[in-house]
Amino acid sequence: MSKTHWKKLYNPNYMGAYSFLENETKELRIKAIKSEKVTGQDGKAEDCTVLHWEGSEKPLILNKTNAKAIAHLTGSNYIEDWTGVVIALHVKEVRAFGSVVDAVRVSMKKPKQSEPVKEFFDESHANWQKALKAVASGSYKVEAITAKYQVGKTALETLKKAENEAV
Repeated sequence: MSKTHWKKLYNPNYMGAYSFLENETKELRIKAIKSEKVTGQDGKAEDCTVLHWEGSEKPLILNKTNAKAIAHLTGSNYIEDWTGVVIALHVKEVRAFGSVVDAVRVSMKKPKQSEPVKEFFDESHANWQKALKAVASGSYKVEAITAKYQVGKTALETLKKAENEAV
């Protein structure tokens, strides 16, 4: 049986320590860094820096500690240079606001990857329509796409459906 952390109920749109299993590390590729209005539990909106990932992971509100870690890992203080970089995230106990809390932290070590990270492929990719048509016609297999790309969950379901209907 899966358990639900109580904090998931209060801020379901963003990643937090509650998004990780015990001792889990997530290796994610940065898609974009944006300044956005984020509404807190109190209903007040504030401008925050938000990291978006390739894939289906929820975005992470970027604090200064994690921004400094990414700058160190990338060798650049410029967020435009961070796009496409893979970082590892984990949960660490930190002292904040007068108590010890769990926080998401960027690992100071570059992720150990057994193979290069594939380009992300979903409905927004320039070749999406072409690939979908090829799969639907039976002239191309989903397996060939997943060998070349990291395919988003929804996109993979769509491609598999098209492939099954082509048979």
